[in-house]
Amino acid sequence: MALLSRAQGPFPLPAALPKSPAPPITEHDARHLHHFLAGAPIPAEVESALSTDLARQLADAMRGAPRGQRDDAFNATLEQIDAPTTDAFWRQWHIVDPDEPESRPTPTLSDCPTLPTDAQLPLTLATSAGEWVDGYAEYSKAVSPMTPHLFHESAALMLVATAIARRLVVAMPHGRIYPNLAVLWIAETTLWRKTTTLDVSKGIARREFPYLLASQETTMEALVADLAGCEPPRLESLPEQVRTEWQRERDFAGQKGWYLDEASGLLASAGRDYNAGLLEALMRFYDCDERYTRSTRGQGRITVRHAYLSLIGASTPLAVSQHLMAEKLWSMGWWPRFGLLTPDTERPEWRVAVEREEPASIARGLSTLLARLPAATWPDPPEPLTVSFGEGVFTALERYSKAVSYDLLIDPDAAIDSRLKGTYGRLPTQALKIATILAALDWTAALRVPRIELCHLARAIAIAESWRASAHRLLAAATQTDFDALRQRIVRQVARFQAQGGITRRDLGRAISDKTPDQLSDALRQLVEAGELESDDNVSRGGRATCRYRLVGA
Repeated sequence: MALLSRAQGPFPLPAALPKSPAPPITEHDARHLHHFLAGAPIPAEVESALSTDLARQLADAMRGAPRGQRDDAFNATLEQIDAPTTDAFWRQWHIVDPDEPESRPTPTLSDCPTLPTDAQLPLTLATSAGEWVDGYAEYSKAVSPMTPHLFHESAALMLVATAIARRLVVAMPHGRIYPNLAVLWIAETTLWRKTTTLDVSKGIARREFPYLLASQETTMEALVADLAGCEPPRLESLPEQVRTEWQRERDFAGQKGWYLDEASGLLASAGRDYNAGLLEALMRFYDCDERYTRSTRGQGRITVRHAYLSLIGASTPLAVSQHLMAEKLWSMGWWPRFGLLTPDTERPEWRVAVEREEPASIARGLSTLLARLPAATWPDPPEPLTVSFGEGVFTALERYSKAVSYDLLIDPDAAIDSRLKGTYGRLPTQALKIATILAALDWTAALRVPRIELCHLARAIAIAESWRASAHRLLAAATQTDFDALRQRIVRQVARFQAQGGITRRDLGRAISDKTPDQLSDALRQLVEAGELESDDNVSRGGRATCRYRLVGA
């Protein structure tokens, strides 16, 4: 648009703007002002939403102008501004095309949308809960100082979740929520000291409640038999101590915590015939199924009652990447049930472990909790206590639930990967589970049952939000790794056909048959946009157009 005329109309001029240079108006503001000059309505709420004082003054002047004199009001307002600011304004004004959609940065997979303000709780509340978790994390960090805080914190939560063993429950309108957890640490080997950190938590669990731990290595049949409380073969021939230990384990047969040093092995074995149905069964156990029955020719009919499975494992990006890219594991709900935790930095700083005695508060906190929880004796399952809510907790939880499982999912600017939508839907449940664990640790003698207060929920939401951000990082990294591998395969195939004028999409599909046409088309588009490949349309005599892809500059 050319510079407007500067004739002044018969209306009051706005107060002069300061003579100091003002920042240029934004693209967003310029676009609105263009539309206002063309005659678009100027609602007060739109005017107040403009991001600069200059834009708001220009809009206000045009809104108060008589019909047909907006140009005059616009020019008269600019007359009040010093030359440097005016020059900066016109530079921005002329580069904006009001008919083009407003440019916005394209979100990437790693972008984690900000939690809406009304769903956030003050951080000061969060710091007043979870003292036991902080004490454990501080000790664990002394032993393994290069491990991310996320790992130490989740290991502490896993310990308490296992100790609770289905003996606490939150009664929600949509169902009963038990505080068991599923957590997977994914980080490069050696650097992050995952095994060392896992061993701290596992060592304390073995000392404090070995009867609540599942076998580390097992088959589908053996796992179900253990959770059902089936007597192992030749039990009478085993030493008395072993028989006594097994009887204690049997009291909590279906309620177990499972430590997996290398979780990718579980996923790799899940597809084998002898472990058919393993993942589906594990999801039922994680969901605390009241009654799970399995019937096989070899074992006959076995029933797991009142299941409660917590699981924590570790793996490397390379070992687990193919499973993270498996659409089935997302759509069936396997990955959405997990806290998928990965470091938020590329590498840790070098730190040396400090020899430190385990604080007595760790064992004391666990033993106090175990003493207050209901006992169990086979075959009677443990009877859960119903956790109560403090003032404002249910309302705050509902706000968080709406934010992550509805508002962010329908927000087009959030651009959440479809695979993560199941994760978002389960975040409120994850937060409630963590809040229950924190409330159990703060359970005072004055209360008959633990009570979740706002401080517990605030800390739980903060933890759940750190897990949400981690899931974004992890999926982005896995997707990039998968694309890099596909890129290399495509480039190799294109190079083979370079002397023949390039490769057709059909021939590429035959060479890379494990990818869908849509996956190949998307990868080819990205490689063309990146300038690595070029394409054209070659028309053979009597035939139809065939698009061929060639390496650029080869």
